[in-house]
Amino acid sequence: MAKLIILRGNSGSGKTTTGKALQRKFGQDTMLISQDVVRRDVPFAKDGSNQKVGELIFELVLYGKNHCDIVILEGILNSKW
Repeated sequence: MAKLIILRGNSGSGKTTTGKALQRKFGQDTMLISQDVVRRDVPFAKDGSNQKVGELIFELVLYGKNHCDIVILEGILNSKW
């Protein structure tokens, strides 16, 4: 079963840098999911309470759980969204 690491915090607080460093440290079979990348680059969506983006992130985490040793999810991950 995969381990899930969640990095959340304010913009510019180092979440992406930390996530990438952890991915390099843990190596192969470590999946890094960046909320900004999923939102901006996949569906090209605005920031905010976009339910489709939330569903996509959830599906990516499930994929990682089933196929990777470690899943790192990083982003602002606003609890209201």
